[in-house]
Amino acid sequence: MNIYITKLDHQLRKNISERKYTVRELEHIKEKLTKESNTRQEGFKRALLIVLGITALMLVMIYLSFGNSQIFWFTLAAVTILDLLILTLCWFACIGFLKLQFNNTVKKAYPEHTDILF
Repeated sequence: MNIYITKLDHQLRKNISERKYTVRELEHIKEKLTKESNTRQEGFKRALLIVLGITALMLVMIYLSFGNSQIFWFTLAAVTILDLLILTLCWFACIGFLKLQFNNTVKKAYPEHTDILF
């Protein structure tokens, strides 16, 4: 099973590393990546709302079944930790890694142009 992680195109990274782009072209590339990132961010917000809704529904059902017991509090803690971990990893896989790759590549190739970073 493979997990898809959004990455910069290999050829794009290579060209940035070899300083084949002008600053203006880099800014245009950043704009395109920003638009793509914003679209993914909107999708991530929807996924976050769905996860929060399902979690809230599940916790309400557990509370109604077991009341204010140790089972409820354990479930609340476990589900909260799992949700935060999974959502953080999902954000990094679909948005964060792309930004990190772009920033690192630009920092190495164009250290004088830190204003181009995400």
